[in-house]
Amino acid sequence: MDIKQMENILYNLTNLEFSFKELSPNVNYNDYQTYQNFLEHFFIKKNDLQNIYWKKIPQNSALRQPRNLQNYTRLEEDLLFFRENIVLMKQPNLPFNHMLANNFFQCIYVMDGCAALHLENETKQLSTDDFLLMYPGVTHLLNAADGSVTINIFVKKKHLYSGQLHILGGRPNPNFSVSAPRQTPADVQNPDGLTYFLFHTSENPDVKDTVLRMFIEYLQQLNYKDQVLDSHLTLLFAYLSRHQQGEIEFSTPLTATQKAFDQILRYCQQNTNQATLSDASKKLNYSKQYIGRIVKEMTGNTFTTMVNDLRLETVKNYLSDSQMTLNNIAEICGFSDASHLSRIFKKQIGISPSVYRDRHRNQAD
Repeated sequence: MDIKQMENILYNLTNLEFSFKELSPNVNYNDYQTYQNFLEHFFIKKNDLQNIYWKKIPQNSALRQPRNLQNYTRLEEDLLFFRENIVLMKQPNLPFNHMLANNFFQCIYVMDGCAALHLENETKQLSTDDFLLMYPGVTHLLNAADGSVTINIFVKKKHLYSGQLHILGGRPNPNFSVSAPRQTPADVQNPDGLTYFLFHTSENPDVKDTVLRMFIEYLQQLNYKDQVLDSHLTLLFAYLSRHQQGEIEFSTPLTATQKAFDQILRYCQQNTNQATLSDASKKLNYSKQYIGRIVKEMTGNTFTTMVNDLRLETVKNYLSDSQMTLNNIAEICGFSDASHLSRIFKKQIGISPSVYRDRHRNQAD
């Protein structure tokens, strides 16, 4: 399957949804059986497209099939994920009207048309090429308009907090501590104080193509699917940040100090291995004194300390989630060599990189 075929399938299903709605005016859309009836359509069954809307649950799985959707006020990860961190679904253009919250991240990409995201205190209108990332625990209702193609990318909470979320800039918690133990899923909370952040991607083909490639990979279920999806998600977030630098719409407006810090932090995250105060001053057009004051106000630390903490946080992610050698990690993260990294890591974290890697693997197992 290629991108054009994936796109055509999504449009065909959008037309099918409209026909189903027209022919079923009195059904209960809060009853999961209504969706089951829709998925029984010959076009969907013939082409094995059920997974586009809701993953098939293996017979030996502990996953539960929902019944009356109105009984749910919160969707837990075990209802959606089966030995994976990322799930994709097409948003059906059907009149579901029940608000609920997810205990995982939800990315909403409007490929074509428009959609309304109803939240407790506002309704966010989304248009073609909008990409919105919604945090766990947000009560919401998403309605896509007739003829629209809207794609959901669901990501496990811990997976995104410990992985690619920093690429987007977002509003990371400036008061992180690299010496803190890695969190378990039950410990992970929203440190950003956000409901969502929104990118207006303006017909960016990189974003659209990457989302469609993710959908293809998710449906085909080939070897190393999870690793490929993870790489695509990293690439997707990088494209969003590259093309929308400084133009992210947050659910809570940033203060002037937060805006400045957001720029400084993003510079540091994008240049972790070579960030310096002098270079930040030149690229951001802020004085060194101003940068130092903003960082101190937001983190309580110096610019240099913040950069070192970011580097060590990146090191921790590589140690936990990759097989890369310490020499390679040191080079990527801005340390002169493996011994330099080991010395700084042990001083700050209290244990050597190898011990940290072993402990995290034992926790994962």
